[in-house]
Amino acid sequence: PTQETCNSDDNCMFNVNTDLCTEDCPRVAFDDKISPEATCNATAQCVWMGDLGCTIQCSAAYIDQTSCDANSLCQWDRLRRQCAPQCNLAPAKDSCISNKMCEWKTGNASCVLQCAYRYPMQSQCAADSQCTWLTASAQCTSKCDATDATTCTADTTCQWQGSTSTCTNQCSSKCFTETCCKNAEGCMFDINNGQCRTTCSQLNRQACVNEVGMCSYNDVVGRCEMLCGITYNSTTTAAICNADTMCMYDTTNMVCDQRCISYATQGTCITMSMCKWDSDNNLCSRMCIYNTNSTTCTPDITCDWADSRSSPLCRSKCVYRYSEPTSCNGDGECMWDGSVTQCADKCQRLDEGHCRQQAMCMYDITQADPCRMACDYLSDQTSCISDTWCTWTASQSICTKSCPIITSQAACLQTGVCEWTYEKCQKKCSDRHTTLVSCNVDSNCQWNPYSNSCVNTCSKKTDGVACTADSMCEWVNSSSTCIKSCASISNADSCHTEANCMWSITDGICKTTCTQISLDTTCKTEAMCSWRGSGCEMLCKYQYGDKDSCNADLRCMYEAGNCAPSCSESPTEPTRLLS
Repeated sequence: PTQETCNSDDNCMFNVNTDLCTEDCPRVAFDDKISPEATCNATAQCVWMGDLGCTIQCSAAYIDQTSCDANSLCQWDRLRRQCAPQCNLAPAKDSCISNKMCEWKTGNASCVLQCAYRYPMQSQCAADSQCTWLTASAQCTSKCDATDATTCTADTTCQWQGSTSTCTNQCSSKCFTETCCKNAEGCMFDINNGQCRTTCSQLNRQACVNEVGMCSYNDVVGRCEMLCGITYNSTTTAAICNADTMCMYDTTNMVCDQRCISYATQGTCITMSMCKWDSDNNLCSRMCIYNTNSTTCTPDITCDWADSRSSPLCRSKCVYRYSEPTSCNGDGECMWDGSVTQCADKCQRLDEGHCRQQAMCMYDITQADPCRMACDYLSDQTSCISDTWCTWTASQSICTKSCPIITSQAACLQTGVCEWTYEKCQKKCSDRHTTLVSCNVDSNCQWNPYSNSCVNTCSKKTDGVACTADSMCEWVNSSSTCIKSCASISNADSCHTEANCMWSITDGICKTTCTQISLDTTCKTEAMCSWRGSGCEMLCKYQYGDKDSCNADLRCMYEAGNCAPSCSESPTEPTRLLS
């Protein structure tokens, strides 16, 4: 139906905003028997007005003077060109002064039209002792000339100035046009409702909070400030907005807004699209990505500036960027530090001081990237061997710091894959060689056929416990040395190369040479040996195979193709002719 048809029905009203015919306000409240007031105020174009119940909201229902004045509950605001409720309908002070056309008379507790609306002509204004004509704004206003605060504030259009002990007009009753308001000292024009208001800087906290859409209370500095969006309109450039120390340009919404530092609570802070809340310091600050230069980025301890990265150059530090390992390690700038269960900057991004403090990193000034991941944290062989400071231990599938790089014995032995020999750190034979050939070429190593691995030579072991713990070694008490165990040698050629060993032709095994036997009882049980005086010696026939060598030893003599004891020797070794 048309607007006229809709409004002609007593139970209907036309919604000018939606162009729809809906239930009128009294009917809306009548239908709700439980909470009619709440339902009324929640309905578009309706408002609950005390004894009158649910009535049409004049400002929302009418957009022209004719239709506004046709409703006896409404009146046309000629100064702001909008429809408003009749003043006498307001039952209390608050509802009265919320109507821009009205003022509250404390004396008789009544809501009446302000002087500006009662008297449009100067002559009419002058005839009322409670009104005065303002030449500058060419309008009638309340005469605020009381000499004490109580009398002054009894008129809701007046305010008491404590600093000067004078009663003056409130901005809302002093000016009714934007031009007048902007030229009036201590006033600002509220574009949201077309009313002149006291400027934000003069308001206390509660009054500031009440000025929704115009002012914001800065708890950090303890003052009320005009919203940057009001100070600077939509045509304002980012440069002009950011030049104001209390404002910042919102590049997402293309508006000038309050700087994050203005918000003192988490609740107000996180409502701003460009702000973040720092719980550790109870501080609201700009998200790192919105800091477009290092000057604003680096002072924020949660942000990090890097000229080398692609935009944005300012980003949150890794510790603030991620809270779990997968996303942390997936970022090329970050790594997960399991020791403290938090995300950290990758070693390559740290300076020397921070690098040396980070257990996951090592510092080498000779490299192009001096700070890099410590060997212990490289989990694959390729990454490990690509770093000259690291070595891969195949037997344990771990990466460790290269043994020669380590300069202290304690640190060397702590690795588990290195050993301290000749006052330097080197890799153990078992991790240095994996084949018999390469192992035996190394004079410090020997091949263990039983474990099929390369081990340290016995001579490297300096104590009896370590020596005897190795099945290939044996400890010599007389010289406090560790020698290779002859029993561990499986062939005659290898046996002959060891000075302390002899090959038993009768048993076909390698045995400890006679001179190494210290007990006569042990010596006498060995077929190749004979106890002579205070020591055990090899029998002549086993010691020498040729005449010259045999005769050169005064203990022996070559006879009938054999080396036998000389006649001067005691007959402990019988002479036997071999056919």
